[in-house]
Amino acid sequence: MTEIPISAPTYRSLLLKLYWLNPDNEYKELSTGTGFLVQHEFRDYLITNRHVLSGRTTSGEYISSHGVAPTHVRILHNSVWKLGEYIELEEPLFDEPDVNQRRPRWLEHPRGFKVDVVALPVTRDGKDYKSQIIRHRYELPDTTAPRPYLRPSDTVHIVGFPFGLTSHGSFAIWTKGSMASEPELDYGDAPRFLVDARTREGQSGSPVIVHFSSNTPPMMFTDNTMRSHIVEKSYLLGVYSGRVNKASDIGIVWKASIVATILKKQLRNPLPAEDEYTDSLIPTL
Repeated sequence: MTEIPISAPTYRSLLLKLYWLNPDNEYKELSTGTGFLVQHEFRDYLITNRHVLSGRTTSGEYISSHGVAPTHVRILHNSVWKLGEYIELEEPLFDEPDVNQRRPRWLEHPRGFKVDVVALPVTRDGKDYKSQIIRHRYELPDTTAPRPYLRPSDTVHIVGFPFGLTSHGSFAIWTKGSMASEPELDYGDAPRFLVDARTREGQSGSPVIVHFSSNTPPMMFTDNTMRSHIVEKSYLLGVYSGRVNKASDIGIVWKASIVATILKKQLRNPLPAEDEYTDSLIPTL
């Protein structure tokens, strides 16, 4: 049987299921999201939006209609046995199960909950599963290497799981969009840019990429050379965070440099007090 070529971003994105463990030790699924893996100093981290794992916006509103926040995330990892099959592994989101003393396990930016990107150390392989999953990681941008020279209207892709749907097995769904702001300039008061794309719930935390294949026309790079690709290659631009409002197709992308900062700083912050929440930078889902 002829093997079907699968583009790497299709299986690099991971479906996330967020659960609340209630006082009766029963799990309640609250929402879904998207994440992807990167490696830092030989350790794997799940990159996604803060609001995906915390279950709250910067104004303090609960994302789930149940009015509770997640306590665990289940990650659909790729199976080592067959591409497209997955193994679902659970990660606790807090060190301490006591609701009054919970400390999030995820790493945050120095600006805390006002930056909608976090990195969760991936630890819960389990002895029975460690040899059964394979981790397809994204590489963070090398700031010294030439990169695609992007301009407004250039094509980008958001690869994730709208409404928690998959395209086949555990494969992600691609959404085509375009740059809606100058990528080298920051949108608002943070390292973000805008894209124009028709996205839906569940795509928060998706990698935003420029993808090249043998069918892609040559493109200008930052070293002023025109380049084409015979072999498929993707460049990570950032983390998709949601739309600016429910009536708009304009979405916010946090730049990949945010991820590098989070991994370098290794900051774990306590949950904000109720009076710390404020309308801020997290957009509409």
